[in-house]
Amino acid sequence: MRWPFHGGLNLPWRSGCQRAYHASRLGQAPQVGRRLGAAAEERALKNAFFLFVSLFAFYVVLSGQISSMYLMSAGAVSCLAITALCVRLGIADDEGMPVEYWPRTAVYIPWLLWQVLLANIDVLKRVWKPGKLDIQPHMIEVPHELRTPYGLATYMNSITLTPGTVTVDVGEGTLLIHALTKGAADDLLEGEMHRRVQRVEGGPDK
Repeated sequence: MRWPFHGGLNLPWRSGCQRAYHASRLGQAPQVGRRLGAAAEERALKNAFFLFVSLFAFYVVLSGQISSMYLMSAGAVSCLAITALCVRLGIADDEGMPVEYWPRTAVYIPWLLWQVLLANIDVLKRVWKPGKLDIQPHMIEVPHELRTPYGLATYMNSITLTPGTVTVDVGEGTLLIHALTKGAADDLLEGEMHRRVQRVEGGPDK
């Protein structure tokens, strides 16, 4: 039997589905089903906990009223209600709360901010340079080997956040990019950003 999406994204549920299928052929479906159900429930509780903590921390930072018991209690109740609603809607899942990637993303963000700063300076110099505007706008296809929606979204947004490049379209294993200059295009094709996003995914450190 060939599984759907063969050769596509390595989504977390695929291995679980495959184990359940083979176990059912061996008469072990109830035991495997219970184990998979317990694992899914544990992940859901973990995601709900991190969602509540994230919402409440964001509320505390924005309100700044940590000395007011009433406001803190109201904020906690509101965050708890939002968390319960997200769980009920089924959006507090691994895709909605990808907590496993957060530590590696925290390492990636400083490098990305530095690249954004350098690109801003480059675009500013080209705009203010006297004479003919020194740009070479063109479209390029940038290949990628990212295997998760989180990694792909991170890569696409990183490209768009960096001045001089914009993600236009997503293809099968490629991204269509508008580059303002040849240097910006060459930097993307060199692949340093791609390698760093692969490390965010937990892929090989190439």
